[in-house]
Amino acid sequence: MINSIPDALEIVFENNDIICINKKAGVPSQADLSGDISVFDKVKKYLQYEPFLLNRIDRPVSGIILFAKTKEMAKLYSKFLSDKATVKTYYAIVENKPVLLENTLENTLIKKAKKTYISKNPNIGKKAVLSYKYIGSGDRYHYLKIKLITGRFHQIRAQLAHIGCFIKGDVKYGAKRANKDRSICLHAYSIEIKTLNKKPLLTIKADFTDTILWRDLQRYM
Repeated sequence: MINSIPDALEIVFENNDIICINKKAGVPSQADLSGDISVFDKVKKYLQYEPFLLNRIDRPVSGIILFAKTKEMAKLYSKFLSDKATVKTYYAIVENKPVLLENTLENTLIKKAKKTYISKNPNIGKKAVLSYKYIGSGDRYHYLKIKLITGRFHQIRAQLAHIGCFIKGDVKYGAKRANKDRSICLHAYSIEIKTLNKKPLLTIKADFTDTILWRDLQRYM
């Protein structure tokens, strides 16, 4: 039997072990208090059984989410995701050009009331590391390529805000105004990850939303 694909479920990769989705901004990764249909719900409907969510991205963020099809694969791919060989690449559209065009940010983060703050005491909180590279600018905004080293709650949003690079639309972390669709301009673009075959790494990519700013950013990739 061929399963029907639920509306707005964009599958970017699938094999016997995992299924990878390009999540649209505004859709929750899994059920939340809003009661809105989540990506988890859609994948469950597509597979006709409950998958195992391997990574989450914030509701206003778009991009790659991975699910394992079995408990065994969930354990294995969770290890792969945390492996140093795994590369997670994001792109962001920000309000201000960074002072340093390329840098690695290391901070200690504290989560309070559904928001992440930079800890003033490096011994209190969780270590967060990412690297970024300025790749170009449009008329009003600037484009960053980001390599996520750790995976903390709201990490990219908080760390970029800390250096004055507020993500477009992210009023929670200092942006001037919200986007009309309540998204923020942060996209989980690709993951390079081990598989059962180990080599080479599997590269999974998720297309950007088809808007003027994201199309402009792609000129610099």
